[in-house]
Amino acid sequence: MLRHHTFVLRAALVPLFLTAACEADDDSAAPADQTPEETTAWRGAVADHVQMGASDNAEVVKVLPSGTQAVLAASKARKIALLDFADGTLSAKRERVLFPDDTGEGELTHIDFLPDGKTAAVTRTMPITDADGMQTDCQGALVFVKIEDSDAFGEVVAELPVGPMPDAVDISPDGKWAVVANERDAVSLYGKCAVESLSPSISLVDLSAFPTVREVWRIDLDGTIGQEPEQVAFSADSDHVAVVLQDSQQVVFFQVGALANAAAPTAADLKIVTLPNNTLGAEPWPDGAIGFQDASGADFYAVAGEYNDTITILDTAGAVVSTVEIDASLIPAEFPRGAEDSPPFRPDSLTRFTHGGKAHVAASLKNSGSVGVWDVSDAAAPKFLQAVKVGKNETAKATEESTVGAEGISAAADGSAIVTANEGESAASLIVLE
Repeated sequence: MLRHHTFVLRAALVPLFLTAACEADDDSAAPADQTPEETTAWRGAVADHVQMGASDNAEVVKVLPSGTQAVLAASKARKIALLDFADGTLSAKRERVLFPDDTGEGELTHIDFLPDGKTAAVTRTMPITDADGMQTDCQGALVFVKIEDSDAFGEVVAELPVGPMPDAVDISPDGKWAVVANERDAVSLYGKCAVESLSPSISLVDLSAFPTVREVWRIDLDGTIGQEPEQVAFSADSDHVAVVLQDSQQVVFFQVGALANAAAPTAADLKIVTLPNNTLGAEPWPDGAIGFQDASGADFYAVAGEYNDTITILDTAGAVVSTVEIDASLIPAEFPRGAEDSPPFRPDSLTRFTHGGKAHVAASLKNSGSVGVWDVSDAAAPKFLQAVKVGKNETAKATEESTVGAEGISAAADGSAIVTANEGESAASLIVLE
């Protein structure tokens, strides 16, 4: 689950550059310094919303390979729902509560699909308490469930123990591997696991004989400095992997091929890079991550800095290629934004798509209840295209943090649709091409 921090700013938040504010007459805006050709390359608008259970915490969503359906995960309710938007409207076709007999505080924290789109891998946290209600252990599992539109939707196919309190999973494009971010989620780091003796870790899972699944190795990280994995992203080659370590401001890089057959790999076998602060010195507290390919077909990663309102682009070797600081002038003035003790926009989760032959990255901007879209076909010079307001029941003013709480985000491969999971109002929004 993407972490909820209480932010205490050390200085200023993000630069408010002296550029002209964008006009918005349709809950969206594109930067004024771009040509009409650039602003019409991709432009979207909210088409529909669907309300989930009020206490569901609908915060994770993933669009299926079909590009016309998505699976929404409600973390606290341990519920998954099949959403359909084939006709441009958003509806919940099926729902299933997973592990209904579990009376504990476990949650569903992330989801990804096998390439055929028939099975999902879901990360499940499993805090264990004794008869007195004291927490004695923090376990985790990678759960595989059916997600086809049938009565079998949500049936568990396989379940594999992984490290404590897993927060994310990503499956390689070829479907042979899964990497799991076992956050541990220590209470001392704003989390939910009180067992400090446990170690945060990264799991490599072999899916080549699915439905038989096997944890090949689990590499422990240094929890004393906050190396708690938050998000995972494979590159297109199914080999390079990036894992975000939010609390230590770092990203891990490794290659599956180099470590899959290692007898007992350790953190020393990983490359760990510290992300840069923004121009005012604020640390990123990195959150979402996604892999993408630029116009030449080279692989890169985008990482969202939720504390300092940045998107950082890195190559597969871990070198920083560019950093985008979200310019306040690019977000319509009427959109909500964080107050003085919180980032104005707070990029949370990322998704990618290709439109017009160009790579794009979209970010959920949690504090403004919106989505930002960038053209990243030139990884060294991303171009901001548009901000789109999401949510059905926004009650925040422009000077207040959004009540919609856009968190999860996922796009159809061709950019024809973007779906957001709005945790604050426990709903989902659909953005379609104008």
